[in-house]
Amino acid sequence: MGLTLAETMKRLTYREFLVRMKIKELEENTITPDHWYLMQIAREIACVLHPDPKKVKLEDFKLKLVSPSEQSKKPKKKFSSEEIKSKVSMWSGLVGLINGKRNRNSKTGHSPSR
Repeated sequence: MGLTLAETMKRLTYREFLVRMKIKELEENTITPDHWYLMQIAREIACVLHPDPKKVKLEDFKLKLVSPSEQSKKPKKKFSSEEIKSKVSMWSGLVGLINGKRNRNSKTGHSPSR
């Protein structure tokens, strides 16, 4: 089209924007012949490597695309306070932090040169 973003936004109503976004979402979730072809190739490779090739189905290689709106609906995993503490201590050890301060004696926690 050759239009800048500002020009496009001036010409596009909010309703047109919503329609275009919905069309884009539907296009992304539609399997094209290219996708089927690539799924068949992946299935053939898996059949060679699988002990029972008859159990390998083409649908096993179908990518499950999730739109951002569906992704936000997924329940988030909640960590317990113990899991959080262990992850924080592991991360702190990796970057050489002790109680929020750099550990000057650790191998990874080098002090800044002055």
